[in-house]
Amino acid sequence: MLLTQDIIQNARSCGATLHSVAKALEMEPTELADALRLPADVVHQTTVSDEVQHRLHEVCAAFLVTAELHESDADAAQHFRLTPIRVLGHRTLLQAVADGDLEKALRYLRTISGGQNG
Repeated sequence: MLLTQDIIQNARSCGATLHSVAKALEMEPTELADALRLPADVVHQTTVSDEVQHRLHEVCAAFLVTAELHESDADAAQHFRLTPIRVLGHRTLLQAVADGDLEKALRYLRTISGGQNG
């Protein structure tokens, strides 16, 4: 499994936009903006702030690892968005990342990739 900084670097290299990340997660861009507590107008912006870009990279990073653990991207997206995880305080991976807990989310993903339950 990659180190966190390598995962984020991979996410940065994918050129993540709000629309592309939302599409990968099978969400509407407005839903993703809301989940990340971003201003509503970010959906219509052609360029976004460094902070928004950083948040998108974190989501992308956690989703890339999630996708490695599933047979399909659709299954990974569903798990990422909808499955409450006990060790993350019964939050989904998306909620944990949105709350600034990327490291906890990645630690959980490393644990389940090793065969343990969360």
